[in-house]
Amino acid sequence: MKKVSSLASKMPDFPISEFDAAKASLLIELRVAKDRHESVWGIDRLVMLVDTDLRVKVWAQMERVWAAQQARDIERMAKAVSGMKKAYQAMERWAEENNVQRVPDISAVEWKMQDGSVMVVVRGVNDAVAYQQFRPDIANRHVWCMEEIEMLMASPVMQEMIKLKSLMPGSRMTRIEPAPGGGATGFDDFPDSDIDLGGDYAKLFDTSQYDKRKMATKGVNHA
Repeated sequence: MKKVSSLASKMPDFPISEFDAAKASLLIELRVAKDRHESVWGIDRLVMLVDTDLRVKVWAQMERVWAAQQARDIERMAKAVSGMKKAYQAMERWAEENNVQRVPDISAVEWKMQDGSVMVVVRGVNDAVAYQQFRPDIANRHVWCMEEIEMLMASPVMQEMIKLKSLMPGSRMTRIEPAPGGGATGFDDFPDSDIDLGGDYAKLFDTSQYDKRKMATKGVNHA
């Protein structure tokens, strides 16, 4: 089984402080240890299976990593990250001593979503059945097979998204939170639109009106 990390690795932004450089490096080390652990045992699986005392200790160690970052104390953070690696090892020892089965060879990819739940994509229906028998803690609604995804991709909305992605290489879907009254597009609607996406797409915005209206979503970068 494959596991996709929800912590995307990237180069730090420069200039960078000594603490932020060390923090980024330590977090990479921790992510590698976490990914190795979860590729063998599954995302958040063992922490839910171990006894209460060990679970509380693992959570306390997670908090130490967070607290060290808040305090911007690199020595403290290095110790906390080292302790978190040992916490993963402790859970694995517990699992082996208690005959907990490792993740079987199922064609599956796990992804931890923003709400904390785990979504799984498997190759086929048989894999979905086997996976759910192995991990009943993951809700059925979050287990998808490739056949189902193909059906979703064939929907009119997704076909429009596919066309847009083909027009803009490297683009990706992202969440937009429109402000109340933002119009049908999710933004303050602009008349006399002048942005042309090409093809069959209608022009959406009048950029000359940008300074007169606020975009409904914060954090949007404009060239």
